Amino acid sequence: MIELAKRYVLDNQIYLNLVFFSTFLKTSKQRSVAYFVLIVLGVLERTLSLLSDLIPVAIGKPWLIVPRIIIYFVVTMLRYALMIAIMTGYIPIFMVIVSGLAIGQLIVEVSRYLIKARKFRMKKNILRSDSENTNVGSIGNSPLVDEVCC
Repeated sequence: MIELAKRYVLDNQIYLNLVFFSTFLKTSKQRSVAYFVLIVLGVLERTLSLLSDLIPVAIGKPWLIVPRIIIYFVVTMLRYALMIAIMTGYIPIFMVIVSGLAIGQLIVEVSRYLIKARKFRMKKNILRSDSENTNVGSIGNSPLVDEVCC
């Protein structure tokens, strides 16, 4: 393990590989920028996954599959880029990536909670307005039985 770490930290330089881009991080400013980018990539991966889940797959609307596939393609690229970055074996990079994914998951969970709370409030308001508008012998605006007048 120590030899693996030595291989990627040469003279206080950290090797970072992101599939299509690789570099040595020599200064603390470069490390800070790289850590920030890795966190943003983790958050982006989780939020794009949520976005893909929010696009419904409905019968009769096969064209909705296309945006889901495009988002999945981008998410998979981000996952592999993060995996390659983790494989450098440098523990701080590993921790930054995991932190970015955790922050992204926090955003996803809060978003899901807010969406469910909004749907619940809307449903509650609809039920409340229906109960205020109901007359005796009817549900909503429709009568229980056909009312035939004389």
